[in-house]
Amino acid sequence: MKAKGNALSCMLVFFMLAFQSLGQTTATPLTWNSYFDDDELRIELAEAQRADSANGIFNNYLLIRITNKTDSEVDVSFQKQLSYNMQPSASDAMQPLRLQAHEILTGSVDPATDKTLRIFVNQYAGMNKKVLTGYSLTNISSTTVIR
Repeated sequence: MKAKGNALSCMLVFFMLAFQSLGQTTATPLTWNSYFDDDELRIELAEAQRADSANGIFNNYLLIRITNKTDSEVDVSFQKQLSYNMQPSASDAMQPLRLQAHEILTGSVDPATDKTLRIFVNQYAGMNKKVLTGYSLTNISSTTVIR
């Protein structure tokens, strides 16, 4: 009988920890898909979710990953052309990102990080009805940094 009580206690602790972790931002392995690739840069996109039940946040994003394929430091820039609910939104020009030789910059769903390398897709639970219906990255360029 004592072993059965210990097993129940262990299961109870496991379930408490599992439910407690539901309130935290979740991370799942990402599948990266090529969006742009030339001799200098590779840009990839991946779908990601941010599930933070404690704060009522359940969002889907497209994350952007940029790879500098050169032996030089480069400044990378592009514009986000986004449409939500079939309506184009304002073009989002970004400040150039500086990448060291062979550096990889990866977007994140973490709200404390820069939004440059993520695109809001939709809220999969909640009242926000804004849905990404089209996107493109335009005016992609890289410039070698001369020092």
